[in-house]
Amino acid sequence: MQERHNPRDGAPGGRFGPDAHQRIQAKSAFLAGYLSHCSKRELDMLVRFYIHGQDEDRVAAEMRATPEEFASLRARLRAYAADRFRNRSSKASAASAGR
Repeated sequence: MQERHNPRDGAPGGRFGPDAHQRIQAKSAFLAGYLSHCSKRELDMLVRFYIHGQDEDRVAAEMRATPEEFASLRARLRAYAADRFRNRSSKASAASAGR
């Protein structure tokens, strides 16, 4: 019989490090920040693709979006992530330089 995995435990067998909870909270806050600016339709497309693992062509077709429109939505998410990462990195660098 296969062991059931509880997503709250992290990786199967609970093999996250001691700071896993903080990393998960940070990622959740990041996503909430971006998703709060999305329309319901955009949110549905992202959930179908990233959470449910649907093929991008299927998502676009079922949501009546062009492949370019869906690619643009994903590109905006990546750009937001890159911008947030740059801001976080520059703040961390400034903080360590001020020590």
